[in-house]
Amino acid sequence: MTDQIMMVNLYVRSQAEARSFWLDVMGWKVLREGPLDECRTWLEVAPEGAQTSLSLLEISMINEAMPGRSTPAPDLILRCPDAHAEHARLSARGARVEELRDDFFGVWFMVYDPDGNGFMVMTPVGAA
Repeated sequence: MTDQIMMVNLYVRSQAEARSFWLDVMGWKVLREGPLDECRTWLEVAPEGAQTSLSLLEISMINEAMPGRSTPAPDLILRCPDAHAEHARLSARGARVEELRDDFFGVWFMVYDPDGNGFMVMTPVGAA
């Protein structure tokens, strides 16, 4: 039986732009980075202490390796202890963010990477 989600592949136009967004804007760290071959690089990032990571893969690499494969953006929800503070922090770093919303399940907002992929950032109800 599986016991956790280890990694999610995120397909991006540019690893360099994605790297800058996830490290410089979101404040995440590189877990693993290295050459796959002469032209391609593996890049895996995550927040400090996370069990699940994102592998940032250039969409052109996937299109070449697996023609015709559909690669939609994942629907990710990122947890944070204080959505108000995280919204302010990401806004100050120049991230494209939507307005905060307060719903029965928590306080949340959307943040967008350079490829236009949207990610929900949420403080769930009852989070300490």
